[in-house]
Amino acid sequence: MRHFFWGIAVFLLMIIPAFAAEGVSQKELKELLGDSYMIEQDYGHSVKEYRDALAKDPQNIKVRTSLADVLSWQKQYDEAIDEYLKVLKIKPDDLEVKKKLAAVYSWKKDFPKAEALYQEILAGNPHDLKQAVAFAEVCFRLGKTREAERMLQGVLAQDPQNRDAKILLADVDASKKDFKKALGLYREVLAEKYDRKIKAKTGDVLSWMRDYRGALRVYDELLAEKDEKELRLQKARILGWNKKYRQATKEYRKILSQGPDDLVQTEMQAKEFYWDNRVKRAIAAYKDLLGKAPENAEAMFDLSQIYSYQSMWHEAIQQYKNLLDLFPDHFRAREGLRKAELFLNHPVLNSGYEFFKARSGARDVDIHKNVFNNLLDIPLSAQTILGLGYTLARRSFVDFHDLTENQARVALSHQKSPDWSTGAFFNLVTYNRGVAPVYEFGGQFAFRTFDFGQMTLSQEQRRLENNSEVIRRRLFRDDFKVRQDIDITKRLKAGADYTFSYFSDHNRCSEPAADVLYYFSLEPKAFYVKYRYAFRNFRKIETDYFSPQEYSLHTISVRWKHFLNKEEIFFGAKDLYYEAGYDISFDSTGITSHQVVGGLTWDITRRLQIKGEGQYTIASTKIYEDAGAKASVKYFF
Repeated sequence: MRHFFWGIAVFLLMIIPAFAAEGVSQKELKELLGDSYMIEQDYGHSVKEYRDALAKDPQNIKVRTSLADVLSWQKQYDEAIDEYLKVLKIKPDDLEVKKKLAAVYSWKKDFPKAEALYQEILAGNPHDLKQAVAFAEVCFRLGKTREAERMLQGVLAQDPQNRDAKILLADVDASKKDFKKALGLYREVLAEKYDRKIKAKTGDVLSWMRDYRGALRVYDELLAEKDEKELRLQKARILGWNKKYRQATKEYRKILSQGPDDLVQTEMQAKEFYWDNRVKRAIAAYKDLLGKAPENAEAMFDLSQIYSYQSMWHEAIQQYKNLLDLFPDHFRAREGLRKAELFLNHPVLNSGYEFFKARSGARDVDIHKNVFNNLLDIPLSAQTILGLGYTLARRSFVDFHDLTENQARVALSHQKSPDWSTGAFFNLVTYNRGVAPVYEFGGQFAFRTFDFGQMTLSQEQRRLENNSEVIRRRLFRDDFKVRQDIDITKRLKAGADYTFSYFSDHNRCSEPAADVLYYFSLEPKAFYVKYRYAFRNFRKIETDYFSPQEYSLHTISVRWKHFLNKEEIFFGAKDLYYEAGYDISFDSTGITSHQVVGGLTWDITRRLQIKGEGQYTIASTKIYEDAGAKASVKYFF
């Protein structure tokens, strides 16, 4: 077929003189030759011949329309638009040209102009269902979801079998997170006529519903039919969302085994850095990838998530906006953007109530305590937050009933993520009777170390409050601490710290400690075990507070965290999860303690979160038994 059309073109070139002799104009021959090149998809030569023809006859609507068509196919949208407008200037009522122009505006993502033109087209012919579907898609891209949905339902009322309307309506439903409805429509379309692209969409929707097994089954079926790079790439991404990192890497490597691919190689490396929490290297890798493939939605979203979790709000917001400019229906980016803007621009209030009681006066804890606390964080800039707090506490000891304290707090934090952060606070505590005011203060500085962990240096002066005697004497301690946390792998973490404490009664304490944590499973069903060893040595023993010499403590913690989200877990999602745990501790005095903990966190809306926690502890020798509960509300103004 290709040689046939080239034969036509060559033949026309040979007979041009003969046609000229017979009175056929050069412009007509140029038009015929341009059409031949267009049929052959040799768009460069086609454009040249059409322009030559228009140079001789600028009012030729047919040639100018054909030129605009070819330019639009070459994605030279601005030039195509210019040619279509010239046609409409000559023939303002040319409906077909208006339809083509509206389509080019859509392809260029100039949706406001496309919207205005479709309104004009449908005003003249409201029963043109094809244009109605195209208009609905423009409304959808503009974020006018309800209007798009209403129009598509109108199309389907007139033509229940309209395939394009069903597919677009499913896309709209998916963007609204009505995944079940979207899945039903996609499957209905597939039942009418098989389409690999639509089947892939069912896999994507299943993954957004967190039905990863179902999604991977769909992609395995598609790959069994035909092994395509884009399908295998998407399968690798879904495996990554499902925290199956090794399997995801295998899929990336399968693609690379078929031949070198710089974009796939760079995406795989960026993902691996991301999964292993190598934040700085992940950011650099994703930037490199987006420099090569600016429309890689997966890379754009991953980078926006890294920025968000690192509290890099300006960078996160810009990345979300870039993604939404290209893919306005990306609901995760839309939710992430709204959440990031809240953190950047809105004060957040944490208010809560805490209850704690202990049944043994021999242990260094309160006997009975009720606390009401409020902390208001005010963003001064993207990096700086001012914290203002007030706490009202009622304490009751065996020998000192109904002690009321008021605590005022001011704090300031600044971060230059992902490199470093710093902060400081000051508390003023006053009592209702018998105790003079006291104050607490402290600060910390943290920085990333070789991009696999974090070093934290801190100082904190805080009062002792385990019994009435230390409160009356206004005893306090100064803690100087250094800690190194290390992300060995995504599942394996380790840390070590050393604390030196100086007490106001001239006592001193040294406490080295180390811990290791391993995740047996990751979110949304995270299960981990942590072991921590600490050795504490005081210079002298004091009876007023727990100060043993050469005291060691081994603690094993088991935790379960289960997300009940209806959708995939990401920054911006409305989270709902519960936690449960058990700790067992053995110390060098022969006491074993058992602690049970649990909690529930629920993002009711984007601005409102509620949280509840509880714990119960008992020692093997019954030397102490205590219980506590907390409830809090977080609200963005």
